[in-house]
Amino acid sequence: MKIAGRDISKIEIDKKIIYFLFPFLIIIAKIIRYTIMKNVLVDTGIGHEFLNSIIEEKTFFGLDGSQNTIALFTLINKIFNFSTYIEFEILITVIFNLILFFIIYRLNSKLNIVQIIFILLSIGVLNIFDFCLAKEPVQMLYFIALYLIIINKRISTILKSIFIILIFLLIAITLRKYYILMAFLFFVIFGSYLLLKKINIEEYRFTIITLCIIISIMFLLILSSLFMPNQYEELVRVRTTISNAVSDIHVISEKQINPSMMAIFVDYILVFIRLMIPIELLPLGIKYLPYVVYQLLITYILIKSLKNVNRNNENKNLAIFAYIAFVIGSAMFEPDFGSWIRHEAVFCPILFIICDAKNIESKISEKTKKKEE
Repeated sequence: MKIAGRDISKIEIDKKIIYFLFPFLIIIAKIIRYTIMKNVLVDTGIGHEFLNSIIEEKTFFGLDGSQNTIALFTLINKIFNFSTYIEFEILITVIFNLILFFIIYRLNSKLNIVQIIFILLSIGVLNIFDFCLAKEPVQMLYFIALYLIIINKRISTILKSIFIILIFLLIAITLRKYYILMAFLFFVIFGSYLLLKKINIEEYRFTIITLCIIISIMFLLILSSLFMPNQYEELVRVRTTISNAVSDIHVISEKQINPSMMAIFVDYILVFIRLMIPIELLPLGIKYLPYVVYQLLITYILIKSLKNVNRNNENKNLAIFAYIAFVIGSAMFEPDFGSWIRHEAVFCPILFIICDAKNIESKISEKTKKKEE
C-alpha cells in the first residue's frame, strides 16, 4: 500500500502505541454502541432473550447454539448472580478485552502501519458488535483455540489441518450448524493445495484451487438436492429470505419462486464478493463507513497474502485457507452485513496471522533453514 509514492507497509512502529490507545478505543466503541448504534445493537440484541432463561436456570447443554450459549452463561452466573443485560456486558467486555490484550501482547514487537490500523479497528469493532451477551463471545473462544493451534510450533501441518476441521465441526455441533460447510470447504481447499504442491505449476496453483472450490460448491449443491432435499431447501430458504435489517443482503434469486441451482450458485459468488467489498453500504449513512473501511482492509490483507501463497510458510497458508472457508460458508448463510461483521470480527486472531502481525515458522520451514545453514 503506497501513499505519496511511499510504501507505508514497510514503515515499522512500536506495538506499545496499541497499549496506550486500547482503553480509549474501548470507551469510544461503547459510546458508539450505546448512542448511534443503540437501537440496532443494544435494544434488539439477542442477549435480552437469553437473560430470562439465564436467571431462571432452566436451560441445559444440548445441540442448539442458543441453548448452549444460555447454559454456559447460566454456569458463569452462579458465581456472579447478575440480573441485568448491562452487568453481563461489563463482565464480557472486561474478560474478552483482557484475552484480546494478551493475544496482542504476544504479537510482533514491531508492526507496520497497516497492521497497527487493522488491530486498532479490530479492538473497536469487537467492542461495538461482539463483547456483549450473545453467541459471538463463545464463538470467539473457538477461534482463539484455532489461533493457538496454528501458531503452535510442536504440531505438524497435517495435524493442524485436522484440528482445524475438528474445531469447525465442533462449532457446527454446539453453536452454528452451518459450520459443517466450513469444515468441508477447508478440507477441499487444503487438500487441493497439498495435491498441487507435488506438481510444478506454481503460477497456476491459485487458479486451480479456486476452480476446485467452485466445483466442490456445485457438487455440494447437486448432492444435497438429490440426497438431502430438506437441507437443500434450507440452503435456498436462508439465502433467499429477506430480513428486516437495513443492511439486508438482497440476492437475485429472492425474487424467484423456485430459483434454479445455477441462480443460487451465482448468488453465492456475488454475495462472497459483496461481503469482501461492501461499498453498497456507503449510501446507507456515515455510521457504516468504519465497517466498510475495516472490511476493505481485511480484503486488502487477504489479497496481498494470496499473491504470495506459494512463498508463505505453512502456518500462514493454514490461516488463509481457514478464513476463505469461513467466508465462503458465510456467503451461504449470512442474512445481512451486520451479522457478517459480528461473526467476522471474532475471527481476528487468525487474521493477525494472515497480516503477518504474528509470524510463526512451520516445522518444515525451520528444518529447511537449518539444512541451508
